Amino acid sequence: MLLVSCEEDLMCDDVSHFAQQAVAAGVAEGVQVCDVRGEASFHISLLMAGMENASHKNAMDQIASYIHRTLTAG
Repeated sequence: MLLVSCEEDLMCDDVSHFAQQAVAAGVAEGVQVCDVRGEASFHISLLMAGMENASHKNAMDQIASYIHRTLTAG
């Protein structure tokens, strides 16, 4: 399970609690939290042209890596 938590999201603080609950419930592959901090870090900004910054690039790299691992897992 991949959870993306952006600093300006309304439920940003709830993501770590949700992740802990998912692990306790037995999420088979565990939980990865992509915690995005920095200027203009809210979910939709990750996809908005012209708003890219280092934290967005890092988040998109983490998301792409997670998707790749998931799709190529046996």
